[in-house]
Amino acid sequence: NNYTLEEGEKSVFASELAKDKPSGIAAHGRQIAGRDYDNEGHCLRCWDGGDLLLCDQCCASYHESCLLPHELPPSRNGQSGGAVTWGCPHHSCRECGQKAHASGGMLFRCTECPTAFCEDHLPIDDVHLNENGREERFEALGQRKPAQAYFIQCSPACTQFAKTRKADGVLAAINEAQAARAKQGVKSK
Repeated sequence: NNYTLEEGEKSVFASELAKDKPSGIAAHGRQIAGRDYDNEGHCLRCWDGGDLLLCDQCCASYHESCLLPHELPPSRNGQSGGAVTWGCPHHSCRECGQKAHASGGMLFRCTECPTAFCEDHLPIDDVHLNENGREERFEALGQRKPAQAYFIQCSPACTQFAKTRKADGVLAAINEAQAARAKQGVKSK
């Protein structure tokens, strides 16, 4: 029995009330996109809005045209069947393709682009690690820090983009990145 002599047994109403979880972020367990948190309103590759594919496993969103064929959901690249949900490029290592569970339980995900690395392929010299592996932008959308993710900026360009984005806004960061690429003669990120 789950009661004391002093307090007595809980009423059915009190028991049911204790089972109800508050709306919004669940305290424990897997979060669900669209229920527990929102997806971003811009593409993580080009940072523009519009018609976006929403990741079912995190806050990231993408234009279909900004994804490589192997990054698209199976229904969008001519495959039939397969998973009902879609995981974006943030859910596998860019170098080896391993998911978090196959690579020691952790992926290092860039906050400014779709890149993710397993520990074996993390380019230590170029990476900026976020404090405690968190990303305020994703948490503001309602997503708890995933246990299998540590948020980073994967390159000096992404580190600079993040600094400018936080200080002067997304448009200033985009303009600065485009100017830097034009100066280097690189077409796109």
